[in-house]
Amino acid sequence: MQEIKSLYVDYEDLSDYNGYKILNISKLAGVMGYFAQFTSNLYKVKLMKLLWYTDALYFRRCGQSMTGLVYKHMTYGALPVGFNEILDLPTIKVVEEMIYEDISYKIYPNKQVNISDFSLDELNVLELVANTFKDYKAKEIVNYMHKEKAYIETEDFQIIPYSLAKELNQLV
Repeated sequence: MQEIKSLYVDYEDLSDYNGYKILNISKLAGVMGYFAQFTSNLYKVKLMKLLWYTDALYFRRCGQSMTGLVYKHMTYGALPVGFNEILDLPTIKVVEEMIYEDISYKIYPNKQVNISDFSLDELNVLELVANTFKDYKAKEIVNYMHKEKAYIETEDFQIIPYSLAKELNQLV
């Protein structure tokens, strides 16, 4: 957890970069556990997009992000700062798998997530994101993300401001 916190030292003030919320590691762990529990065939790339859509949609509805993660424009879409470090959170277990010639990282639930830890607004967003993308493979959700205004209007390695998430393709 200290590694994650150290990566967020520059984002300790409320801003458009963190969705006007300071990083909440326990909320993040809960969100990751939720997706691990309710999404079959969950891999690292897809999880990272689910996190972005969760934060972006929650920001759009409630005026702040759900987790406080900061996202950068990367080749495969939005990627949170500390994307490797957050995989060590206790609510998930990551298993390396060989798929053809590539190593993939499959995400499994590590312990039951207590949905009463989420507000009704949070649960509505989590459920919508999970249901919208449940059948998407990593490449499909990456391609979908590449059509978002927040991705199109930022450049490689640039932090994606949450204000660009006010317009999301087909999510309500």
